[in-house]
Amino acid sequence: MNAHPTAVLSQQAHAGEFAYIGAFSVVQPGADIGEGTKVGSHVSIAEKVILGEGCIIGPGCVLESGTVLEKDVILGARVVVSGRVVIGAGSIVGPGAVVLGPAEGAPMQLAEGTTIEPNVVITEEIAADFDILKKVE
Repeated sequence: MNAHPTAVLSQQAHAGEFAYIGAFSVVQPGADIGEGTKVGSHVSIAEKVILGEGCIIGPGCVLESGTVLEKDVILGARVVVSGRVVIGAGSIVGPGAVVLGPAEGAPMQLAEGTTIEPNVVITEEIAADFDILKKVE
């Protein structure tokens, strides 16, 4: 694992050998950062957050406890993920988006390959066959 000198990584957190933690980022106890994942600057990763392999976390993101990102998820700048949320492999979350899951119980699931536009607030699960046009009609 490689970290910028200003990054704060808890001794009780785990990061893969080729993970990178950017400047002024904080990784709390119990967080698990996957192999090859790149965490930008000024990112806050709470306890019990799990980041899969090959994820890219943009600057200024906040990942609260209960967040799980599967493999190859990309979060743009200033994304906030709060509550129990699982973001499926290969998903892309645009800058400024907010994903709000439940505080307890079963986690909210966003399907593999989901794309979330910038500055959108998500409060419901997104299934693999989700069609925004059908939801609007």
